[in-house]
Amino acid sequence: MNFNEELVLLEEEDLFQLKAFPSPTSDQLNFEIYNPNSEDVGLVIMDNNGRILTDLNVGTEQREVTIDISNFASGMYFVQYTRDSIVQTDKIKIIKQ
Repeated sequence: MNFNEELVLLEEEDLFQLKAFPSPTSDQLNFEIYNPNSEDVGLVIMDNNGRILTDLNVGTEQREVTIDISNFASGMYFVQYTRDSIVQTDKIKIIKQ
């Protein structure tokens, strides 16, 4: 089974976007960030138990981030991002090949 799933988080007020791809993947997950207000961005990936697997400060200027997920099991994960004072958590399904 092959899925082509892309997570897009869009905030209408300022057009902030966060995309995660590809899916399926075997060892790397890419994030593309559109941050027009140049806010400080942080990314956290958590498992179903709330355990933090990755915690990154992306900063204000970085537009693409690649995360090594080779040690992750297939399954459902949560992506939390922070932008200055805004905290948002969303589910992302990481499908491992």
